[in-house]
Parts: sequence; C-alpha cells; structure tokens
Amino acid sequence: MKGMTEVMRGCGIGCDFCEVTLRPLRYYSPESVAREIAINTAAGQNNAWLHSDEIFAYKHGNLYEPNEEALAELMQAVMSVKGLKTANPTHGRISIPAGYPDLIKKLSTILKAGPSNWIGVQTGVETGSDKLAKMHMPNKTLPLKIGPDGTFSEIVWQGVYNETKYFWRPAFTIQVGQEGETPEDLWETISMINVLSNSYSDGRPFEFTITPLLNVPLGRIKSHTLNRHVLSVDQLAVYYASYRHLAKMAARDGFGNTNGNFLARAGTGSIIAGGGLLMMKWIERVATKAGVDIDKVKNYSLNGEKKLRAWPEPIRLNIKNSRSSRTRNISAFHLFPTGCSSGRTRFPRSRLHSLNLSRMAFPALSSFTASREQA
Repeated sequence: MKGMTEVMRGCGIGCDFCEVTLRPLRYYSPESVAREIAINTAAGQNNAWLHSDEIFAYKHGNLYEPNEEALAELMQAVMSVKGLKTANPTHGRISIPAGYPDLIKKLSTILKAGPSNWIGVQTGVETGSDKLAKMHMPNKTLPLKIGPDGTFSEIVWQGVYNETKYFWRPAFTIQVGQEGETPEDLWETISMINVLSNSYSDGRPFEFTITPLLNVPLGRIKSHTLNRHVLSVDQLAVYYASYRHLAKMAARDGFGNTNGNFLARAGTGSIIAGGGLLMMKWIERVATKAGVDIDKVKNYSLNGEKKLRAWPEPIRLNIKNSRSSRTRNISAFHLFPTGCSSGRTRFPRSRLHSLNLSRMAFPALSSFTASREQA
C-alpha cells in the first residue's frame, strides 16, 4: 500500500478477539504526520493513507468522545501538504459517524470528499447481534450504548446513513464462529446486511462493502492448533448475504469509480462487475449444496419482518468540560417527552459518568424499524 503514514498507535476499545488493544495509545503530532507525508509527496505520491487502529480515538476524551478539534487539526495539517490531492484514514468505528454527523461533515469538507472522491475507511462491525456485540466488544459503540441508544444494528445503520450522506464509504468486516454464537445471532447479521443494502441517504443507496470472516482470535490460540471447523449452514447464509451485497456494489460502482479513458474504464468496470457476480454465484452454489435457503436469505427482513426508519435530525447538547472554560458540543439525537419543546441543555462535565448520555443520544426504538428514505 503506497503512501501510508502512521498517525497513532493502539486502540483501547478492548474487543476480546483483537490484540491491537494491548498496545498503549500513542499519538503523532499533526506536524510530524505532515512531515512524513511530505517525504512521500516529494517522491510523487499524491494520496495519503492515515494509518491508525482507531482514528476516532485520536486524542479522545472521556467515554471515548471524539476530540473534534484534534481530528480537524490533524486533517487540516495533512491536506496542507504541497502536492497532496487526497487522504483517508485506514480504520474507524461506526459509532462516531452515527452520533457525530457534524464532525463527519467537517472532516469531509477538509478532505474534499465528494461524488468523485469518496473517503474509504475500514470498520469492524463484526455482527448484527446485540448479544454478541455486548459479549465480545461492549465498548465498540462508545460513547453511545447498545439498548438506550437503539440496537447495535440501528447504530450501524445511522452511521452508514451519515457516512453515505457525506461521501464516506466504509469497508465492513463481519465474523462468524464467535464464542456463544447461535443461529439466531447469524440471522440478525443477515437482517442487518439486507436492510443496509436496501437503504438510502439523500437519494443515494448506502455505500459500503462487507467482508465475512471466520473468527480466528490469534492471541487466544497461540498454544493450540488452528480451528478447522467447517462453516455451518447458517454461517454460509451470512457469507451468501455478504457476497450478494458485494456483487450489487460491484455492478453499481465498478464503472463509475474507475480511472482512465473510456476503454480502460469499461474494461476495469467489466472485470469488477463480472468478478463480483461470478463470486456471488459460486458462493450461491456452495451454499445451496450445503442446504442454505437462498430465497430466505434474499428476502430476510425485507418483507415486513423487520424494518428500519431514519432517526430524527441531530440537535446539539452542550456539555461543559471541567478542565477548561470551553463548552464542547456533542452531536446527539434527542427524543423529548410529549408536550416538551426542544432546546439546548447544559450538563457539567463532572456529571458525565452519572448522566445517562445514551438516553439522550438516540430515541428508544421498540423494534428494528423502518422506511426506505425516498430519493
């Protein structure tokens, strides 16, 4: 990968299948990052991959609040490097685009995101199951919380909604074979994939890729032999749902997102679209032979079993930072009781740990809801 520059080390989120979190968090200054990028641009590289294990943890605040000022300063320093045209982070969790749309909008402006410059970022979604998310990665949604802020799938949905709106294209990974996994958990993941694949933001279909992986927690199996178990029928169903979406993305974006003259774009686009279709068909044959109900996978959660609705537009909650006199704005979704008028509410930073921020962050949704936004 050309043009990669490290901006920080460590993550701290603490997912039990990942060794990255064992590293202490360390940050490079914006000036240091810019100097490294300048070396690459001097050699003719005009794109910068900003490598981190969790970009939204860069100089983060309490409860893993994103440090909006530090992130903006970092991106501005990067884009100020002479000769640099584009840049994107390598890794970032989905809860920040879900809860902080204004931050994503600001970063998109700095990074010059748009229809011809989508910002790519790898995101470990891993599952659509609340149970597995709470069991294996309970901090993944911080500073939001599964339950009061909606299901895990709803938080993911809102994140992709905002990312698509501001021209970010996440590359998701999901896992099968996690400890404690049941067929119901796997079908919740299929439900999430199908709903995301058929949702829209500002008239645009959700932009994301999704790659299924077999859970292999390297840190826990160093003294054991590799797990060689064969995928179950329900696990294969997750693979098939994933590759159906990937084929759909390849057909839709394979031609429009390639470079070169017409012939080069046509050739590359045909390879991408054709390759996606061939891979999906191969997975379909394997899944069918194993006993997967293909029609059930295709239609699951799209015929009224579960629907998803767009959440309200965000308001701003002003939360006082006790370490200074500044007031930091935190984007959140607020559901006011019937008869109450909306407005701004101030909460001192000292109350953050006792304040149920997640109660105010998203309206409680009784089910995995709702409607395709019309173009």
